Amino acid sequence: MVGSSGLHSWAPDVSSVVSCLTRPIPIDSSLLDDSGFRGTLGGCYATTLGAALHEMGHVFDLVHSDFGVMARGFEELDLFFTLGNPQPRRQQKVETTGRTCCGGQEISVRARPPTKVTSVSFGFRSMGNDKEYKEWDRDGKAYFHRSAAVLLSGHPWFGECRQLEDKGPVQIIGLEVKVPNGLRLIELHTEDDRLVKYWDFTKNPTKIHRYCLSLFDVKDVIQPSVLIQDVTGKIVTHKLNLNASLIPPQSI
Repeated sequence: MVGSSGLHSWAPDVSSVVSCLTRPIPIDSSLLDDSGFRGTLGGCYATTLGAALHEMGHVFDLVHSDFGVMARGFEELDLFFTLGNPQPRRQQKVETTGRTCCGGQEISVRARPPTKVTSVSFGFRSMGNDKEYKEWDRDGKAYFHRSAAVLLSGHPWFGECRQLEDKGPVQIIGLEVKVPNGLRLIELHTEDDRLVKYWDFTKNPTKIHRYCLSLFDVKDVIQPSVLIQDVTGKIVTHKLNLNASLIPPQSI
């Protein structure tokens, strides 16, 4: 899942975690510097431990987002365990286009613009109260965004939702979703599994069994797909067919 080349920066025991995360000692040039341009053992520990958490997120069906652990926020995992200011970073040169060298071969590199994530929550909290959440989203630190937290809290490996009666499979025809057990979460993904938008039904006072996405939601997404989680925790992924033909979804 992740390599062992960063273990020189890891804590030998639990009691040493905080002290190792805050070590300002420069990394020896003979060792891997995976510190997120911080150049310290503490930075390397935060980045590599956070990377392990990021990869575990993929194991439990999370996709990439533009903020938090499932973006680059995992590099700042040290801020979750410690108090104080972030470790300073060396200047990182970023180019929109260019060429780099790998193994003696030149490789063309083009930076990809971020995908904006829009949150839509069904329930008692109106969209007018989202300012606090959006400001936190832009913080970029090591946390799971709302959609990831909803999915994990109801995931079959963690929750008790499986004890509920299963009333039937999820059906997706075109942009319409039918869920006999009731909807918990819908995520809209790009073709390379990046989160574009999500619909959170967990605070809705009654179960929603049917929902239809609009063309506006998917018109700018190339080969869009959805992840559906029902109230029993069952997760289904499905590539959307805008011609409304039914493709059997893939259960996870």
